[in-house]
Parts: sequence; C-alpha cells; structure tokens
Amino acid sequence: MVNLNNQNLFVKGTYEAYAFDIKTGDVLYYSNKLQTSGVESSVNLGDIHAGIGNPTVIQIPDTSKLDVKATAADFSLEGRALQVGTNVAYNGITEIDEVVEAQGGKLTVSQEPCAPYGSCNIECRINKSGKGYTIDPKTREVQGFAAEDGVKYCVHYYYHMPDAKWMAVNTMFAPSVVRWMMKMPVYTKDGAPDAMMGSLYGYLYTTIPRMQFGGNVSTTGDQTNPATTVMDGTALSYDEACGNGLDCGSTAAQPKLAYQVLVPVSGDMQGVAGLVVIGGGINVGVNATVQCPVKLVMDNDQLIQPDYTKLTYQIVDTNTAEVSAAGVITGKAVGDTELIIKLTADGREFSTTCNVSVA
Repeated sequence: MVNLNNQNLFVKGTYEAYAFDIKTGDVLYYSNKLQTSGVESSVNLGDIHAGIGNPTVIQIPDTSKLDVKATAADFSLEGRALQVGTNVAYNGITEIDEVVEAQGGKLTVSQEPCAPYGSCNIECRINKSGKGYTIDPKTREVQGFAAEDGVKYCVHYYYHMPDAKWMAVNTMFAPSVVRWMMKMPVYTKDGAPDAMMGSLYGYLYTTIPRMQFGGNVSTTGDQTNPATTVMDGTALSYDEACGNGLDCGSTAAQPKLAYQVLVPVSGDMQGVAGLVVIGGGINVGVNATVQCPVKLVMDNDQLIQPDYTKLTYQIVDTNTAEVSAAGVITGKAVGDTELIIKLTADGREFSTTCNVSVA
C-alpha cells in the first residue's frame, strides 16, 4: 500500500562501496571516492504477435541482466585484482638506480638482483646506455662490462622491494565473484525530521549477493585525466553461480539477484502505527511461561516482530500472573487479569491491553 502523503525522496551520489568475500565476509575492496555508480537492469520482453491485426498475444521475458556500474576516482590495485580473479601481494619487483664505484674492474650492486617481470635474465643497464648486461645473482657483479677502477657508474637493475605491491593478470576469463554493497545518500525536499541533518533523509543500501566483475583492468596514463578504478559487474543467480562451481556461501538462504534497503536517519521506529497482540488474549498454565505474542503494526498494516526488551509490560493483578522485562508471562494462580503493553518510540507512545487467562 502506498502512503499518498509520503515524502518525495531523491538519491544522489554514493558514500561507500564494499566488496566482501562471499565465504568469509572479509572486505576485499572498499572505496568512498566513487565518481559514478548505479544498478542497471535490462530484460527482453520477447513479445509474440498473432491473430487478426497481429496484436501482441503474450510477452515472454528472456535475456535478463542486472549490472552494477561503478567507477572510483582513486586508483586501487586491489580493485583491479578482483576484476581478473587474482590477488595482491607485497615484495614486488621494481627498478632501482644505484651509483656504484668500480673496484678491480668490477661493478658490484648492493641489493639482491632479480629478473624483471617478463624477462628470464637478471639484467641491467649502465649509465644511460641502452645496452643490456647481466648480473651474477650470487656475487652481485655485473657481467661483461669493462669498468675503470675508481670511476662511479649508475647501474639500473631490478630487485624485490618489500613494500611494493603487485598482481599478475593470469587470464581475462575468470573475474572474481563477490558480495557487493553500495551506500547512497537519500534526500528529501520536505526537510528531514532532524534539523541537524539538513535535507538528508537516510541511505539507500544496494546489495548484490553474487556479483561477478567484468575483467576491466584498464589504466589511463592521461596527462590531464587521472586513472580511475572501474568496478563494473553483473549479478549472478544462485543456481548459475553454483552450477559453475563458484562459492555461493554457507547457506542457500540468499537466492535473490539483489536487495535494496531504504534506511532513515531519524530513527528506527518512524513507521510504527500501533501495537497488537496476536489472538487477542494470552493463555498460560500455573507455573508455566509463555512469550507475549505482541507485534508492531506498521503504517502499511504490516506486522513486525519487535525487540521485546524495547517494550514495557505491566500485569494488573500480580497475584494471578507476572511478566518479565522481555515480555515472558508466568502463571501464578488460576484466574484472569490484564496485561498492559507500551512502546515509546521517537517521541511517540503506543499502548495496547490484552486479557491473560491462567488455567
């Protein structure tokens, strides 16, 4: 049911985006620097025409997609690794320029040399020359170069740097599958209930339980435009993911393609319209206990299970029954009494009364 007096809401921008490991819940990627983001859905309705005038008889949906489009302004090696299903590690290979003074006609570098990515040789270059030389990994001496004693040379070579992060693109056909969540701000022209929040109404959370990235590791080296991190992906159905051997998590309780939750910042009880006890009354035996079956009535008539400890309870005749702070009723003597239930939420108070019969 639609509330005709509902506030006009507007979504603009994205606060945060997370990529979680489906199995462990570990955060694999995070950014609060998103330039653009959103969810795009498409489906081919596949209309079938027949009869006089060839009208549409039926539309049979096919070829549906639910895509996430997200671009972060910041550069992320971790984001690129998820795009191609690889990992980021430290101790990457990087270049180094070292000034070495020749001794005994030899140049000996101080770092343990290694082959650069894509090469089989432990290579180096001397000064600004384009000619390549090799370095003995045991002695760290440059091979095949005639150096003059006492002369200093700039040796350009490669070594493992502990702080350098690196990743390898093994293939473009195995992007990672993650649980994706985006948090977007929601505004209202009518003004938020909390004046300190200005026009901010709340947040829209979009969760994709199984999102497969699109294999985009593009990196722009433009002089005027910085490199961004593209985190585009496509939602997978539970059956599709499991059928392809992808980890779907420890439970099949999340079969949906996506979820969207609108959370107001003004409080968690704004939509409550009243209280109701299911069944209208409570029956309990002497020395027996029963949980009070009270529900929250929302403004669309939906019934919600409350946090029992947030309500207050009062038994009129405590000789007949008693009630705990969590709404558990204990029968004490045969007879009837009344239970008064109250809820104070966001400056409003709700109450209801029901009969308690002890048999």
